[in-house]
Amino acid sequence: MQCSSCQADNDNSHKFCGQCGTPLPRPCGACGFENPPTGRFCGGCGTNLEGEAAATPAQKEQLQETASSGPERRHLTVMFCDLVGSTDLSVKFDPEDLRDIITSFQTCCEQVIRKHQGYVARYMGDGLLSYFGYPSASEYDAEYAVRAGLEIIEAVSKLDPGHGIRLQTRVGIASGNVIVGDVIGDGRGYREETVVGETPNLAARLQGLAPPDGLVTSSHTQRLVGGLFEYEDMGSHQLKGFDKPVPVFRISGESMVESRFEAARNSQDNGTTYGREGELGLLQRTWQQAKSGTGQLVLVSGEAGIGKSQLLENFRSELSKAKVDVLRMYGSPHALSTPLHPIINLLRRKAGIQHSQTPEEQLELLKAFALPRGFPDEELPLLASLVGISADAGYDLPPMPPPEQKFRTMHALTQMIARAANSTPVVVIMEDLHWLDASSLDFIEQLTFVIDRLPVLILATARPEFSAPWQSAAHAHSLIINRLTEVAARDIMSQVSGGKDLPEEISAHILSKAEGVPLYVQELTRAVLEGPYVEEQDDRFILTGNFHPEAIPETLQDSLMARLDRMAPVKEVAQIASVLGREFQLSVLLSITAQPENIVQDALTQLVDADIIVRRGMEPHVSYLFKHALLQDSAYNALLRSRRRQIHAQIAMSLKDNFPTHIEERPELLAHHYTGAEMCDAGFDAWHDASQYSLRKFAHREVCDNLQRGLEQCEKLEDRNARRHTEFEMRSLLGSALMVSKGPGDKEVGEAYGEAVNFAEQHPDLANTFPAQFGLCRFLWASGELNKAVDMARKLSGAASEKRDPGHYMATHVLLGISLWHAGHNDQALENLDRVCNCYQMQRDAGLFFTYMMDFGVFGNFYRSLALQSLGRTEEAIVAAQTSLDFARKLDNPHEIGFGLLANFIGATLRREWHQVLALTGECIEFSSAQGFPEFVALARACQGVAQVQLLDPTITSQAIESAIEDWKGTGFNAWLPWLYGLLAESALELGDYDCARKSLANAQIYMEHQNERQVESMLSGLEQKLTGNTSPA
Repeated sequence: MQCSSCQADNDNSHKFCGQCGTPLPRPCGACGFENPPTGRFCGGCGTNLEGEAAATPAQKEQLQETASSGPERRHLTVMFCDLVGSTDLSVKFDPEDLRDIITSFQTCCEQVIRKHQGYVARYMGDGLLSYFGYPSASEYDAEYAVRAGLEIIEAVSKLDPGHGIRLQTRVGIASGNVIVGDVIGDGRGYREETVVGETPNLAARLQGLAPPDGLVTSSHTQRLVGGLFEYEDMGSHQLKGFDKPVPVFRISGESMVESRFEAARNSQDNGTTYGREGELGLLQRTWQQAKSGTGQLVLVSGEAGIGKSQLLENFRSELSKAKVDVLRMYGSPHALSTPLHPIINLLRRKAGIQHSQTPEEQLELLKAFALPRGFPDEELPLLASLVGISADAGYDLPPMPPPEQKFRTMHALTQMIARAANSTPVVVIMEDLHWLDASSLDFIEQLTFVIDRLPVLILATARPEFSAPWQSAAHAHSLIINRLTEVAARDIMSQVSGGKDLPEEISAHILSKAEGVPLYVQELTRAVLEGPYVEEQDDRFILTGNFHPEAIPETLQDSLMARLDRMAPVKEVAQIASVLGREFQLSVLLSITAQPENIVQDALTQLVDADIIVRRGMEPHVSYLFKHALLQDSAYNALLRSRRRQIHAQIAMSLKDNFPTHIEERPELLAHHYTGAEMCDAGFDAWHDASQYSLRKFAHREVCDNLQRGLEQCEKLEDRNARRHTEFEMRSLLGSALMVSKGPGDKEVGEAYGEAVNFAEQHPDLANTFPAQFGLCRFLWASGELNKAVDMARKLSGAASEKRDPGHYMATHVLLGISLWHAGHNDQALENLDRVCNCYQMQRDAGLFFTYMMDFGVFGNFYRSLALQSLGRTEEAIVAAQTSLDFARKLDNPHEIGFGLLANFIGATLRREWHQVLALTGECIEFSSAQGFPEFVALARACQGVAQVQLLDPTITSQAIESAIEDWKGTGFNAWLPWLYGLLAESALELGDYDCARKSLANAQIYMEHQNERQVESMLSGLEQKLTGNTSPA
């Protein structure tokens, strides 16, 4: 054995050099691998060097296979790392101390190299030569080498070898074709696989160019790792032994790449469009329109695995040639109840925010990202709060109601994108809309109405069942992705096989089973190539025997599991990860597995290599993403239910015990896993907590999702009666949340409140059941059941006391007031509404909104203005309507601002002040569209159309007003329909559309009789006289 220090030869049994005392490498008795002198485990096979040295049968078999394979030509990445200033150290320190320093350095390097799939080929004095891509190759060998090099620099800088010194290293990396596999040594005391070629020499020369704590690579390696890392072009250098100057690049760290980009990089895709040339051309033409300043939105829809993400990736790759800002986000099935989850992920990723950073560091990163893109400095606290930066960072977020904070945050985000588009075209990519939380959908919808005159393209993907709320916009388009033709499917098979032909028998089977779904084609082909039925021969694969169709999995799930079955640890880790979700953190995965960390890491690496998951980030903030949701579904569905329950329970317990921050940020995650574990009581409580969290965020759709998931657990509770108070609270809150998100007349609202009231009747000991009864009464009014609403309101008013419970008092009288006004009893209506307005105190009563989903000052003055107008007290009516809007704006409550705007434009319509109607309805449409209040938009559009008719706008038609009325009905409202159809009949008369006028008047009369909305009786009578006197043919 040769000493690395003095080059003296020593007996293989020696531990130290007989000439200079330097520690000698420690060979493994099992495989012959040379380890550092202080190594405890073999870097080649994992054998415990301090215990039994004999190789296991599996290790011997692996060693024999490696040894018998012989030399081969292959692509290799070689890394050379060297200790800086070792000569100076040898002068300053005793040889024994120097030995310890060098040993600690080499041990540190060897551990990192092994961690990143490298192979330490030789210890060379104070340096190491290592290979990436041998003895087993990976598509990502260059990436692994660079990651190892960066981590070595960091790890060595943190070493404490004593003596008051700080160690530094230089790293050189080169990639190229070599001959590898010639073995030097007898396999017992010394063994080395030599590499022949210029690559190891180049790596050594590049190491000499690196500054202390620097990493330099060849141009070949730099191209292989692409945009994964930040690099500096150091120009070309004339290196000893090389004829021509060599381009050199210094890599400084990992870049903040987006996960989807990383996914595309890890796939075997080579940019082929796979029969999607037409779809890609459409996207490119739409992009040209958008760049010209006419914003566009394209919804790409299709079944799972059809190639939506691939199409967008191909399009995105074209954008790399142009100056464009790409913002890429994706939905998650386990984040449906987390408001703005994809936007938060995008901001944190783009800004480079990590949990390990201090709040001050996080805030500075956020500023660096947001301010140059036009985000207002004064609004930055909203963004900091959104992404979860602690207030300890020093930003000042004034206290405000959650609705205002949500509105201002979303407005600021849309404006940031709009301002950025003024200097650079923007492409917003949002994948998997069918897994998007409601607030993120609101954000996309709001953004849609902002971009129509900006160079912005929104690309979204969704499965067919998703219905886009913005598809009626003129600049919104749909692109349905269909299954591939046979020619395109064969192209995919050829790409997966590396261009080598498959036997026609196998090709026909794959085509018949895949049925044109690209992901199925890919996975079935890979399963064939990894199976026992084919072998590579020249430019094709040939059958090795009789092909049995059952050897190829029947479905993608079987294809995935067949691949994982050949690697049991990988299969287990993949299935555990699938229970965690599509995206999962390494730290959480390690907390619930019984396997050692190195086994899990190895398994994840193999899954990455198999193109199943994508790795994101560096230690210790590593997370993984299933490349396709379908892959996660397949792994999850293959688990027995009992095993799923067990893993869900482990995850829930681990999250609760070890990851409190996760639960604080996403309480629905804990609820999801409790539910999956069938821990129904804990799940019920957790869904209740999640609903309260969403309610505080004013995210009512998420509130609905959480409550519905929680109420599904009721029948399974061990002691349901003990939780009856919480169950009633959840049932009542569900009705309230549905009322805001879907409109008070929606069928689901009535069902939810009806169930809550029935539940209260079955449990007479429940307290404060009135809000549910109020909600049901309000539903009856909105759905047109005025008689029932009046009767119920009168019964509820009997127990109401202004002094004892002002909320109860105002709620009953506002219900009576609105119902009586629609019924035409103006005096009685005004009497009740006066009681409401006289009782109301904003400071005391503002909080009642979250109980009743109504502010009584806003709503009371709204209907009081209508009652006054109907009684001819116009001046007082105008004041009351303005008071309604003023109250709403003081409350900063978007929903109530919508009602305040309604009060004013409806009053102006009754007074036939058409110019005022146009101004107020325009404001209401813009505001309510941004907030996601479709009922307000519909009513405003109807009145706007009527005003346009009266002002002789030639662009308006009866159909436009009728469409607005249909939208109003679509929100569940029947109240106001007699009046709206009456307005339509009047407008149709003005336009000369007599058929429409007659039909609309008939509808108005039917609804009036059915709903007893007598307020419009005189209006309809006058219209009937006009129509009767009209001589146009019926």
